Amino acid sequence: MSGDELLTSVQSENQTAQGPATAGRTPPRTANQLKAGFPARVQQTSWPSTCLDRTAVIERVLAAPFKLNNTTSQNYRRKGVLAVLGWLSTFPGETWQQRWEVSGAEEAKDWRELFTGDCADGPHGSQPPHLSSGLLMLICADVIRPSLLWLLSFPPARRNLAFEMARTRDAVTFSAMNDTCTTEQVGLLGPFTAVECIDGVHGTVDHGIEGFQQIRAGMDQPHWQVR
Repeated sequence: MSGDELLTSVQSENQTAQGPATAGRTPPRTANQLKAGFPARVQQTSWPSTCLDRTAVIERVLAAPFKLNNTTSQNYRRKGVLAVLGWLSTFPGETWQQRWEVSGAEEAKDWRELFTGDCADGPHGSQPPHLSSGLLMLICADVIRPSLLWLLSFPPARRNLAFEMARTRDAVTFSAMNDTCTTEQVGLLGPFTAVECIDGVHGTVDHGIEGFQQIRAGMDQPHWQVR
């Protein structure tokens, strides 16, 4: 659903909600309706940033906007990036995404336990402590795109992810999303769900912040309730 389509839908449903009393509360959407309105992104294994060679990836993730001001923290992340890239280099594939998928990381209980031999350069051959930090940077730099299911099922992978994505990818849009989620009445029921709110924010990429503000204006109707 595009930003314009979402705006039209919200305005139409708002008019219905303000009409005759028989209109009542908008019923919750079913799982099938949500899937139809928000289809999953087609899984890809090749895009510009995942096709970069090792040197180019390192240069990208160690420079702005990914670079940290704190030297110690930056060095920690650099070690993590080098470790993860070195490990992924042992697997076949033309892109880093392909190597990630072949590695079996998402099928393992803890992907860090797959580090063995030369890759396990921690104390006494244990896993390096900076692996998660290195993977975080590769995700933020769009070098690797782990599946949503894996991100949901492996909490350590989500640590600091939202903050770093906001800092390095699109601070304006993430700020708008955070503001909407914390100050507006968004819920699972009603004409404007949290999922639609996110879709509206994403729509600013094509329609600009003014378009999102128009969409957001539809949330200020009297029938809104906190769910």
